[in-house]
Amino acid sequence: MLGTDGAIHVIDPVAGVVSSRIDVIAPWTEPVDWQEPRPSLEVRGHRAYVTDSSTSTVHVVDLESGQITASTELPHVPIELSTVGD
Repeated sequence: MLGTDGAIHVIDPVAGVVSSRIDVIAPWTEPVDWQEPRPSLEVRGHRAYVTDSSTSTVHVVDLESGQITASTELPHVPIELSTVGD
């Protein structure tokens, strides 16, 4: 889960508790208009992809190590995020 504190909160599905917290982006607020850009989270395997609409970047997070492994500035403000492939 991506919180408005800018961190990924990894939830243990068996225990139902937050098992770790990974800081990724700056804190943000939910926009009033649901169509306004906001950060997005997509998880595929052991990687999480987080967009930061305030800086037009996408970050790749290794969920096992808790480290940001790559960041890329995008040419436009990201609004949605989807991954494809294995």
